[in-house]
Amino acid sequence: MKKILFFSSFLFLIVILVSWFNFYYTNKTANIANLKTSQIQKSAKQCDYNKALNQARELEEYWISSHTIMEIFIHHDVIENIDQSISVIIISLSIFLEGGNMSDLSIFWYEMAKLIPEFNNLKDIETPSIGNIL
Repeated sequence: MKKILFFSSFLFLIVILVSWFNFYYTNKTANIANLKTSQIQKSAKQCDYNKALNQARELEEYWISSHTIMEIFIHHDVIENIDQSISVIIISLSIFLEGGNMSDLSIFWYEMAKLIPEFNNLKDIETPSIGNIL
């Protein structure tokens, strides 16, 4: 009986540690990604689209390196939505810089408007709350 109690306690401790790691890692990743997204917006508002494109590529590299771990814990559709938004941002900026028109920029701004709430949603999904537990 003591072995079962010890094993159950040990397993419970592991679950708590993994949950804490997931919460910490997801929040840290979302906060850094939000900061990078804000930098992209700031560069674009200053009409420095080359800098914004470089920052978007940096965001993509950071996100790809980070979401490998998050795929273990988080629904893939949330991660895929963010992947898609980042890709569209990079493509629309690239097309605009190669001689595209203002509609490419409107696509860029639309995706930027979607991206920050998606990162905030990512943090909300992992926040321990009654709604997330039930």
